[in-house]
Amino acid sequence: MIAALVWGLVTQADKLEKILGWFGLKPGSQQTSGGKQPAAGLDDSPARQEATNNQGVVLQGVSQSTINVTVQQPWPAPDSHPKALGGRILSNLPPDFDGFVARRDEILSLTQSLEAEAGQVVIHGMPGVGKSTLARHYAHTSASSYGSGVWWLDATEGFEMMAIQAVPELEKALPGLEPGDGLTPEARLRRCLQTWGAARAEAALLVVDNLPAGRKGQDLLRCLGSGLPGQFRLLITQRSEPTTAVKALDLQVMGREDSLALLSLHSGESGRVRIEAEAEQAAALVNDVDGLPLALILLAGRLRLVPSLSVSALRRDLARPNLEAAAFQAAHADLLAEQGVVATLLASWQSLPEQCQELARLLSLTLRGPIPWELIHRCIPPKAPEPADAYWHQALAGLVGANLLDRLDSMGQIYGLHALVRQFFAIQRQNWPQEGFYRQRLALISQALASAHQGDDVAAEVNYWRQANTADPADTSAGFGLGYSLIRFGDLDGARKAFEQSKAAAQAAQDQRGVSIALNGIADVLVAQG
Repeated sequence: MIAALVWGLVTQADKLEKILGWFGLKPGSQQTSGGKQPAAGLDDSPARQEATNNQGVVLQGVSQSTINVTVQQPWPAPDSHPKALGGRILSNLPPDFDGFVARRDEILSLTQSLEAEAGQVVIHGMPGVGKSTLARHYAHTSASSYGSGVWWLDATEGFEMMAIQAVPELEKALPGLEPGDGLTPEARLRRCLQTWGAARAEAALLVVDNLPAGRKGQDLLRCLGSGLPGQFRLLITQRSEPTTAVKALDLQVMGREDSLALLSLHSGESGRVRIEAEAEQAAALVNDVDGLPLALILLAGRLRLVPSLSVSALRRDLARPNLEAAAFQAAHADLLAEQGVVATLLASWQSLPEQCQELARLLSLTLRGPIPWELIHRCIPPKAPEPADAYWHQALAGLVGANLLDRLDSMGQIYGLHALVRQFFAIQRQNWPQEGFYRQRLALISQALASAHQGDDVAAEVNYWRQANTADPADTSAGFGLGYSLIRFGDLDGARKAFEQSKAAAQAAQDQRGVSIALNGIADVLVAQG
């Protein structure tokens, strides 16, 4: 069995060593920046460069020239390093939404419902109505009510990935808590929460964002709630109405005045002037999209980006996509969005320059959740003009300016896509001739980043292997890497699934060596299970 393990690892390492050589890396090693390197976001100022170099790991990329990339906390939730706020509480909250409007009654309802011991509230509602935004704003404005702390959990990918993201940072944050090597992700998360509860008697808040529907979501809450100390409150966001007897907040669209305020607040100074000058047209625009916050924010982005665009002209621009929206919805029934949101997405897409559309399609290939810019900015066409590491800067600014992409940290290293926007971008990827190239490029860079963090940050390692495996499922080395990284984390069920999928891919390709390595991996899982 030992020989089988060594064979599997060595075979995988053969390929990785060649790949990593292109990036100036060795498997399982990290290189600390010795000088100032260009930051991976929009701001290349000396202060920004110094800030990233203090913590960074430099990878040398390839195009026509060498590209230096600073790896800074890859693949965390935004601003996720736990901090003792005032020496008292733990928090990993992403930044509050810039330009939050109204929702006073909803905030009051959440406050009252979560005051009770072991209180639990589910915010549910249609896509684009602002569930996550409300949860984030409540967590920020009510943080002082939770003397033990506030923790944000991204449930999009289910319990195991939520635990893999949360556990390493919680283990670092809790004094005297060593990494739980040999424990499953569920056991490690439970140990963290129980240790946290034992250390602080005050109330704590867990925000579980984007709970999956059906059995997957129910299993997640069951695992999370098992043994959870009584001072923890749960605030959950999900699309569907809860099927269990819990306190629920059915989030509706805002009233006309609040909707107009939201539109105005995100339209920039000149946009606000135009809205005031065409008050009736602005009110009609709100009605055109049924007052949905996501649609209003996208429309505000158009007004901000195009100073010459009047509100009445924006309504005319929306008229044609509005006619197209019904047919678009019929063709893509899985896009669960109101017609006004679909029309706004179509109008925003049609106004984007070609390079912005190319970047949008590329972003739709990433895993759901925070998107690390050091991964994306190296995925460039083979003949990209110099400087190659700045190829996407203008397109990035265009998507952020159009409110289609959110910047989730102050350094411009982490970005996020609303679930509906991501799904819409994926639809626009259909018949995209460059998809194969970008999938291979994402897989290649993700494998390099995963190996760079082997033995240093297992959560980042797992996520990069997942990205590589998702981008190019036929590349069995990514599946092997994912399997062994999950073994190191303690997720043996996930590891076996990764090896099984790699075996199937190898069989489809008639790759007997790959099949043998996958079988070795499955055997190693069985050994680890005892």
